[in-house]
Amino acid sequence: MMHHPPAWAVRSDPRRDAEDVHKAMKGAGTNEKALINIICRRNPAEIQALRASYADQFKEILDKAVESETSGRFREVLLGVLRGPNNFYAEALHRAIAGAGTDEHTIFEILVGTNRQQLDAIKFEYEQAYKKTLRADLEGDLSGDVRKLAVALVDGREPEGPVNREAAQADAERLYKAGEGRLGTDEAAIIEVRSHRVCVCSARIRCVLPMRQVFSRRSYSHLHETFRVYESLHKHHTMQQAVDSEFSGLLQSVLSKMVTYVNSPGEYHADRINSAVKGAGTNDTKLIRVLVGQYQNLGVIKDAYLAKYKKPLLDAVRDDVSGDYQEALLALIGA
Repeated sequence: MMHHPPAWAVRSDPRRDAEDVHKAMKGAGTNEKALINIICRRNPAEIQALRASYADQFKEILDKAVESETSGRFREVLLGVLRGPNNFYAEALHRAIAGAGTDEHTIFEILVGTNRQQLDAIKFEYEQAYKKTLRADLEGDLSGDVRKLAVALVDGREPEGPVNREAAQADAERLYKAGEGRLGTDEAAIIEVRSHRVCVCSARIRCVLPMRQVFSRRSYSHLHETFRVYESLHKHHTMQQAVDSEFSGLLQSVLSKMVTYVNSPGEYHADRINSAVKGAGTNDTKLIRVLVGQYQNLGVIKDAYLAKYKKPLLDAVRDDVSGDYQEALLALIGA
């Protein structure tokens, strides 16, 4: 499972990198290949060291220099890498909330596809940049069941640790009784909101308060065991099938993606990439969001993509985009 990002070490020479990046942008024209070879081939710790060294040597913010010398999707990739995954996701969330209409799919793509450690960092970056908490903005922009689920996810999960198998079995039974084992679906048993006194109701739901914590409060390791127990006890349905049969609309889509992420974070992000590149046209915004936001986990995502879609991720991206933008993404992936 890919719930903890790797620890990065600085193995590059930040001073040399800063000099080479500066040289690539100095004078007439920009050496895009040099920018790609440095910015898109460094790990997060090396990127932060590069930014610090550049500011120290040239008394200029590297992000602003790159922004002035590049354009389009290519610039978007470089700036996303320079600012780091957490800042990048914070910006994406703010656009999804503050733009014309609320982009709920982007909001949940990020909230579902990040672990507790990264989500805490994203919330910090969001508040630093926009002087409001992510929770407050979501509460103000969303409504109903969708707001309750988003707020529950932002409030955070229990910390990862050894799984209590008895508790996992109890949760598996609760999920069954809240869904397949009853007439109608107890959405409040599936979704945890912080206030244990607020009921999520609809015409086909009977609310049972103690059940809200399972999907949005439990740690991923606990949920993984809960789903395993559920499927061993109720062999006619996987947890994925249970969610798909008991819910509809955005709520079904989000809970289904949560099941995928719990079972295989790599597959979750591989699915997001595939949805961005399949069919006519490319959803460049989504493609960049996943590859830049998760570039510290791309090794796991590449394996999952190949296993599920029978095509190397490099080939999928190479076939769908072009130019310096293509070269930047391929360098991120590891070409």
